Amino acid sequence: ADNIKLGSVTVSEGKSGRADIGLVTAASYREALNNALMMAGYIARGDKEAKYTLDAQLLDIKQDFFGFDLSANTEATYTLTNQRSGNVVYNETLSLPYTAAFAESLNGSHRLRLATAKSVRENIVHFVRTLSEKNIK
Repeated sequence: ADNIKLGSVTVSEGKSGRADIGLVTAASYREALNNALMMAGYIARGDKEAKYTLDAQLLDIKQDFFGFDLSANTEATYTLTNQRSGNVVYNETLSLPYTAAFAESLNGSHRLRLATAKSVRENIVHFVRTLSEKNIK
């Protein structure tokens, strides 16, 4: 626990070439990732106390644009590097969907934003769970 510092956190243009990639910015992605890691007890008190550096790249968000239920699928790569040795101890690309049902919002654009936000959240939550399962300390 409390042994990770955030390194590079980026949002690529995605496979669609759109710079907004589902309206998710690098700053908002970094904040969401930092908050999730902090709540799980993984963030180091200071950079010098950190054993690992986490680099994260949001690669793409695939979105439905038509339909009653709208889905988004977030693809992100997480790389955890041991600061002392420089060895990569974790490097995975995760792809997780979320579908916002028609009942969640009658407004289609709001439903799509909801699906996008929850898909990003699911991706981050899955990554944090994976850290716990792999027992990275």
